[in-house]
Amino acid sequence: LRRGDSAARYAAVPTGFIDTRTLQKPRYRIPLAACPRRRQSQPMRFALTLAAALILATPAFAQAVWSYYGNARYGYELDIPPGFEGQGESPNGDGEIFLLDGRVGKLTAWGGYFVVEPDFESEANARFASDTADGWGVMAQSATPGWATWSATKSGRVLQQHMIQLCDGSGYAAIRLEYAQVDRPKLDNLVEPLLASLKSTC
Repeated sequence: LRRGDSAARYAAVPTGFIDTRTLQKPRYRIPLAACPRRRQSQPMRFALTLAAALILATPAFAQAVWSYYGNARYGYELDIPPGFEGQGESPNGDGEIFLLDGRVGKLTAWGGYFVVEPDFESEANARFASDTADGWGVMAQSATPGWATWSATKSGRVLQQHMIQLCDGSGYAAIRLEYAQVDRPKLDNLVEPLLASLKSTC
């Protein structure tokens, strides 16, 4: 220390602060870390605003929780879209019907063995032919040896059907979703995850 200086003059200055004792102006301490915080607040506010906008823009059905249905007799499972209420498993235990708002949408899940038709391909073709014979106008159709899907319209209603072969090859599982054309903005987004959820559990 120089003569006349006190030890307090050279006391350690907290890290991140300017020692204002050696300056005339300004006579206050400025945290160095405070300067970039203002610049960081703009991206943070933008990110929060964007996240809130995405949540608000997501359809309510997509945000809601899906339920689950599993069938013990035929060994298949699927996810049930939010709002669809089960009406109780069928007496023979092959599946169940789920209704949205009591009437807006009807989801039917069922399974079966190859009794009339000899294999999965024949079963799928027979059910597809039955729909076209009933006047359903096919919009799209796709099939492989293990699954078949088609969509159709008739009299202001939409049909989505998906079938899979059970893993033991003895039968099939199917889901059929029907709803009104006016409800397409609300239900169309549910179709893809619904069809993808149908799986064999054997």
